[in-house]
Amino acid sequence: MKRNSKPTGHRQAARPSCPEWAFALLGRDGIGLYGQVILLAASLLVLPQAASGANSAGPTRGIDDWNTSTLVPVPPTAVSSLTAFGAQCPWINTGMDAFSNANPGWKYSWAAQADMAKVEQGITILNYDAWVVSMPAVTAGDGSIRPSRFPGPDDVGGAVFNLKYTPVPGAHAFTDLHWIQAYYGSEYGGASYTALDNPFANGTPFYDDGGAAGQLAGGGGWFLDRPYNTEGEYEQNPVASFQFQVVLADYTAATKSVTLYGGEWWGFQYFATDVPEPSVFALIALGFVWKALGRKYLTRT
Repeated sequence: MKRNSKPTGHRQAARPSCPEWAFALLGRDGIGLYGQVILLAASLLVLPQAASGANSAGPTRGIDDWNTSTLVPVPPTAVSSLTAFGAQCPWINTGMDAFSNANPGWKYSWAAQADMAKVEQGITILNYDAWVVSMPAVTAGDGSIRPSRFPGPDDVGGAVFNLKYTPVPGAHAFTDLHWIQAYYGSEYGGASYTALDNPFANGTPFYDDGGAAGQLAGGGGWFLDRPYNTEGEYEQNPVASFQFQVVLADYTAATKSVTLYGGEWWGFQYFATDVPEPSVFALIALGFVWKALGRKYLTRT
């Protein structure tokens, strides 16, 4: 997907932990050890922690929101099984039609359903995970380690989709393997749209022309995508909802012909809910209670 997948929201400065600003207001004298422990425990309730999971992640606090990401569909759907669309990807068709119209001479076609299904037998899904607050590092199908682009914590959420293709007996032998992906969805309350996912490509429709994907020895290939959305101070949900269709493609450069084979349909939704601010007055009142109890105890002693 768009490599900096979505517009980046305004990031607020991290707040000091509750005990520090509470003690600044109350003073430390007279609160006592137990009062400090309670204030510390209250602060720990709102400290952010990164989260990721197989089908969903969160709710987890980032900066000032509870963040949740959910995978849709689960499990991913094989493209060859989309019989309602003639075993084709409608969003890829839309994207490729637009690309061909803008780049005369390019043409594409779909392989037979049985050939697509055979290719899909060689696809291994290494990761299909939701994440929030901190993007996980991932080992791609080519063995490279892709570090986090959001070490966090932040109000952000997305998904990881990591594939490796190894040819099986009887599958199509690719002469020039590439990856094509398209997506459909909406963000921040805007209208839904469809796009070909080739943001770095130099005049080609291929995701791997600048994206995290490519070929492997022996006719194989690898593909990695980590789309995400920041919360962007958008106060409704979902913040974003996107579906992706990715397929392997064989390319004949002499004729600019692309034949599309099997692949997967995957996606995610991202939600963010404001965290109620800690009650300053409640913590102040708690501090005065401990002061009173501490003084009473000292007087009796």
